Amino acid sequence: KKTALSVAILALGGMAYTGAQADTISYSWDPIVEETTNINQDSGASLFLFDSSLGTLTSVDLDIAGSATTTIELTSRASGTEDAVATSTVELAFTSSAAAVPATAPNPLEINLSTGTVTLAPGDTVFVGPIANMAFGFATYTDAADLAAFSGGALDPLTVGCTSETGIDVDGGGGNIGAFQTTTAGCAATVTYTYDAPTIPPTPGVPAPAPLVLMGLGLAGLAASRRRK
Repeated sequence: KKTALSVAILALGGMAYTGAQADTISYSWDPIVEETTNINQDSGASLFLFDSSLGTLTSVDLDIAGSATTTIELTSRASGTEDAVATSTVELAFTSSAAAVPATAPNPLEINLSTGTVTLAPGDTVFVGPIANMAFGFATYTDAADLAAFSGGALDPLTVGCTSETGIDVDGGGGNIGAFQTTTAGCAATVTYTYDAPTIPPTPGVPAPAPLVLMGLGLAGLAASRRRK
């Protein structure tokens, strides 16, 4: 019985210090700050490369987001009453200083802002808005070349950029509805690194805390047994 107890303690001590620990760390560029389109924004000092001293990088997740707000002015030049729908489209194209943002993000993000059906009498001018909407996307990197591009030293900067293209389309009105938009847009991003952190081995000759407790219990039991004898 004494031998079995000793073997169990040694086995537990060996299990406590094997393998590597998976961990994550994230950096965010937020909140979204909208500016009059067309925009050219970047993350500034908000995002960083993975610090290679933390362990082995296994994957990178890049979450991107954008928002837009518009007010649309519609003017009728028709001779009769017309129904029309105007849609402002904002495309936000993202870039990264580490690796290309793949099309699966999706990239660019497309934000549609619609007036819904508006009825205009001859000569009418109607303002619709503000109309707001958002779009989201993500990209995951696991290739060795991409992981290397996202790796660096402590607090080495990662730059994510965002530019916009804006257009407007009018459906209905027989081509006699004029449209003008005042639009703002902005971007944000979060990068998350998943990595294997090395496990620190115990100092030789110093048992781990859990085996120490078990060893203490075993010795106490052994001493009690001897007293009973």
